[in-house]
Amino acid sequence: MSEGFLRSYEKRMGDYCDAPSQFHRAAAYAVYGALLSRNMNRLRIASGPEPMWPNLWIVLVGGSAQSRKSTSIHFATSIATAVDKLIIAPDSFTPEGFASYLYNLQLTKPKENGPAALIALTEMSQFLLEAQRQYASANKSMLMSMYDVKTFRRQLSKSTLEVKLPRVSLLGGIAPELLSSHTDTADWQGGFMSRTMLIHGVRSRVLEDPTPVPESLFRELSRKLLERLVVQRKTRLKNRGTWLAKGFKNFIFDFEPEARKVWGTTPAEHVDPSLNFTLGRSKAHLAKMAAIEQVDMDPESPVITVKAVRRARELWQQWWDDSPGLVRSCFSRSQNDLGGDKLALRIYRILNDSKEPLDMRLVMRSSAINANAFNAAVASLQQSGMLHSDVERTAEGEVTLLSAVRNDTDSEILLSAARVPSPEVLKASAAKNGRN
Repeated sequence: MSEGFLRSYEKRMGDYCDAPSQFHRAAAYAVYGALLSRNMNRLRIASGPEPMWPNLWIVLVGGSAQSRKSTSIHFATSIATAVDKLIIAPDSFTPEGFASYLYNLQLTKPKENGPAALIALTEMSQFLLEAQRQYASANKSMLMSMYDVKTFRRQLSKSTLEVKLPRVSLLGGIAPELLSSHTDTADWQGGFMSRTMLIHGVRSRVLEDPTPVPESLFRELSRKLLERLVVQRKTRLKNRGTWLAKGFKNFIFDFEPEARKVWGTTPAEHVDPSLNFTLGRSKAHLAKMAAIEQVDMDPESPVITVKAVRRARELWQQWWDDSPGLVRSCFSRSQNDLGGDKLALRIYRILNDSKEPLDMRLVMRSSAINANAFNAAVASLQQSGMLHSDVERTAEGEVTLLSAVRNDTDSEILLSAARVPSPEVLKASAAKNGRN
């Protein structure tokens, strides 16, 4: 077959959007997993006591208006709806409303065993805020049950609403500061955030003259994806008798022996025990992505191969490496209490990422609108010994240069995961804004 959808999508979308490449790949995984969770595909993975569905919860984490999170999500969901118009679920709801939506979706195909849906949250912070309100307070617990593909029952005044084995996928985007301020310990240790893969990205390039994605490209990519979904479905039906003879009611996607060894050696525990509550599903995430990779490479394959596991480990490894710092940023507080001053946190993060002192005006354009608030934050950082300033004389006059003082281990932990674009990208953006 031709080149798979995943790599084609990542490369082609990169021509039109300067989002971090991992955002395109992660969004493609989420869409693929949601479509493979439909009854017509019914992909289930042999990875534990109970076979798993490939529904993924993936959240893109990056600077607001800088990392192209929403654009990445929009591109991926455009492909998803081109394949299946019913796959995208509402993005704002009450528990009863969402359960009713899935129940009605289930009624459209009464002979099938439960619905599949993808929740696309370009502004996940809004969802998290709504979940704090009384009318939507049960949203998180309901979605956790649906992520685990458990039949959902809700007692209404005159009847019982039952949704059979819902497979709910999630693709969201959020800024690091809002991830920190809109989640609490219960979200992480209670299981909601621990079901997500937090894919952090920093935009490292700027498209000077971006052009709209041609509709023909969306059609081309959606056909490529649909082709693999159709072949996978035919393969499942073809092998149904074999799996029934083995005692399975449904098609089970198993690993070849060598692939299971590679998957089995994947770490399931972090060296820091306090992080295992968010990394504990690491092997489940990898199994789901490996199954998606295998369908993408060869939808006729009866097993998951070593190559599929290794390709899936590329994004998985980044998630494993980046998650600890990102989680710490949601709980840590430096000795200078930057956690309580979001503007100071942002300024310090910009300077901490820079290899050289930055023009104070550039830092302000990248972090603040209000000059008084910016000056107060800079003064606070100087008083705490975290920021150093120098005045440099140039042909244009005096320029104030700011640099971070990197002597606070706690601050380094707090800031390590929530990166902003590199100074080169910031300067390019500032130059472009100046031209405009």
